Amino acid sequence: MSNLDWRVHETAHFVFHFAPNSDAAHRLAWLEGRAETAWRLARGFTGEAVPPAAKIRIHCDVVVPHPEPGGAPPSLLTAQRG
Repeated sequence: MSNLDWRVHETAHFVFHFAPNSDAAHRLAWLEGRAETAWRLARGFTGEAVPPAAKIRIHCDVVVPHPEPGGAPPSLLTAQRG
């Protein structure tokens, strides 16, 4: 059991869980933007006839650097539907 004081941030379609002062906390706006963009693109395939799913929970557990120099911003996320 973790004794971290996890933070929670909700958007229109996601719930982010992250540790305070973590890389995820510092990159929250970027993570939120990427997730919401992906959601909008996915909805383009399903259309409005299919009801949207419940909010997707994203747990920003451990953040690791990208293996390539100058690569994408670091992140290791786990998504949980529920």
